[in-house]
Amino acid sequence: MNVIDEIESYLTSRIHFAENVTEQPKMLVGGFLTGYQLKGLQWLVSQYNNKINGILADEMGLGKNIQVISLLAYLIESKQLNGPFMIVAPLSILQAWSSELERWVPKVSKVVYTGNPQARKQLQEEFVPGNFIICLTTFDFVTKDEKFFSKIMWNYMILDEGYLGKSKFFQTVCKQFQIEHRLILTATPLRGDLPSLWNLLNFLHPSSFNRIDVKELSLQQDSEQLCIRLLKVFQLALLRRLKCDVEQEVPRKVEKVILCDMSAIQKKMYNDTLNSISNLQYQLGSILKLRTICNHPYLALKDLKYPMDRNLWRASGKFHHLNKILPKLIAAGHKILLYTQTVSSINLLSEFLSFKGIQFLRMDGSTPTAERIESVTKFNNPDLPYTVFLLSTRAGGRGINMHLSDTVIMFDSDTNPESDLLAQSRAHRIGSNKPLLVIRLVSINSIEYKLYEKSKTPLDEHSLLISSKKTGLEQEPTREEEINCIIARNENERTLFQKMDEEREQQELASWKDEGNTDPLPPPLTTETELPEWYLKTLHQTFFDT
Repeated sequence: MNVIDEIESYLTSRIHFAENVTEQPKMLVGGFLTGYQLKGLQWLVSQYNNKINGILADEMGLGKNIQVISLLAYLIESKQLNGPFMIVAPLSILQAWSSELERWVPKVSKVVYTGNPQARKQLQEEFVPGNFIICLTTFDFVTKDEKFFSKIMWNYMILDEGYLGKSKFFQTVCKQFQIEHRLILTATPLRGDLPSLWNLLNFLHPSSFNRIDVKELSLQQDSEQLCIRLLKVFQLALLRRLKCDVEQEVPRKVEKVILCDMSAIQKKMYNDTLNSISNLQYQLGSILKLRTICNHPYLALKDLKYPMDRNLWRASGKFHHLNKILPKLIAAGHKILLYTQTVSSINLLSEFLSFKGIQFLRMDGSTPTAERIESVTKFNNPDLPYTVFLLSTRAGGRGINMHLSDTVIMFDSDTNPESDLLAQSRAHRIGSNKPLLVIRLVSINSIEYKLYEKSKTPLDEHSLLISSKKTGLEQEPTREEEINCIIARNENERTLFQKMDEEREQQELASWKDEGNTDPLPPPLTTETELPEWYLKTLHQTFFDT
C-alpha cells in the first residue's frame, strides 16, 4: 500500500462523530450565520472532532472567513480551547481578516504579525501564552521567522488561498511546526498541477507525505493519473458550495452586454494596426494594441495632449456609453464598481470622471495596502458621497469586500474569465441585500468581441488574430433605445432614465448653441470628416510602432 492508499483508507475509515450544531456561538456578535454557513460550521466541527484536516472551498462570496471565525468561536466557547490559532493569508487580505475578527468576535485577542525585522522582534517578545488567541500573518513571515513560530504548539493553522504558498513555506511548516489541526481555504477549484496538489496534501497529512518525494512518486506513476488520484483524495475531506446551490440566500446576479460601435478614428487605427501584422512573433503585442484602441484611441497615441471636452467620449464608443449610463445609475441611487485592465485606462477614466464631477475612488496594483483599506472603508460608508470605485481587475479581485455596491461595469474583459468572476464577487456575496447587475462593454467587429467569445470557446492567440481578419457577419451595436431597458431594474428607473435622456439632449443642444454653433449637433461618435488636421498628424507621427 503506497502513501496515497494510506491517506484514502484513513479518511474513508474514520468514525465520523457528527456533532449537531443548531445555533451559532453566543460570542459571535457581528451578525447571523445563514443556513448553509451554519451547516458549514457543523462540517468544520465534525472535521475537528474526527481529527480530519480538510479544505473549505466554497465559491467566492459565500463567507468562508465568517465560517472559520465561527469555528474558532465555537472551539473557544464549547470546547474551552483558547488557541493558539494561526491564520496565514496573503498580505493584501490580512487587514480584511483583522476587520472581520473585530466585527464578529471583538473580545477575542489577536496579534497581526507583520512589519520589518525590528517590529516583528518586538511582537515576538509579546507572544506570551494567554496574551493572544489568534495570530494573523503571511506566508512569507512564517518562512522568515520559522525558528520562532516552530517553538509554539499551534492548535489550528488555517491557510487562506493555500495554493499561493510557495514550496519553501510548505517544507518549513510540514517538517518543523507543531500543529494539531489544519485547514485550507480556497475559492478556486483545485486543478491537476502536481507540485501544488502535493504541497497541499503534504500540509494536510505531513506524517504520511513527508516519507516520500513527489518526484520519486511521479517516476513510479503517470503524472496525469497521479493528479487524478490526488484530486479524488482531496474530495474525501472537502466541502464546496456554489452560489447556485444556495441561491435563495445569495442575491441574484444578472449580466448584460452592451455592444459598442467604434468611432471613425478607432476604426482607422484598428484597421491600420490589423493590416500591419505580418510577423507572428508580434502577436501578443498586436493583441494588446488592438484591445487598447477598442478602449480609447487616445490610449494608443504617444504623448498626445488632448482637450478635455465632449470629444473625449465622442472618440470612443465605450466612453460614449459611460457618459450616458453613469449619471443614470448614480441618479437611481446605485453604487458602481468600474473595472478595467490597465493603469493607462484607469488614468484616462479618472480624468473623465473628474471632468464629469463624479465622486469616485480608485485602486490599482500600485496602491499601498493602507490606502486600499481606507478606500474600501470610504466606499462602504453610506454617508460618504463616493458612488464609483474605479479598479484594475486583478487588484480588485481579492481581499476586498464591497457589499454595498449593486452594479459592476466591466469596461474591458480580462483574458482569463476567472479574473472577471473574482472581481464581480467583490460585490456578489453574502451581506449584499440587492441583486447585482453586471454590465460588460464590448467593441463590435473587433478582437475584443473575439475575446468575449473566447471566454466561452477557447482559442489560441494565432487563431484569435486570424479570426479577427475574417470578414464574416458583422455585429450590430446595441441600439440607443435598448440601453435604458438593459440598465433599468424596474419601470420607475426606465421612466427616470428616459426623462434624463430628454433633459441631456436639451442641455447639449443649448450648450452647442452657446458656443456659437449654428449647425445641428454632431453625431454621438466622431466621424472622419470632422477630425482636425492636428489630430491626423498626431496619428501618423505618434502611433505605436507595429
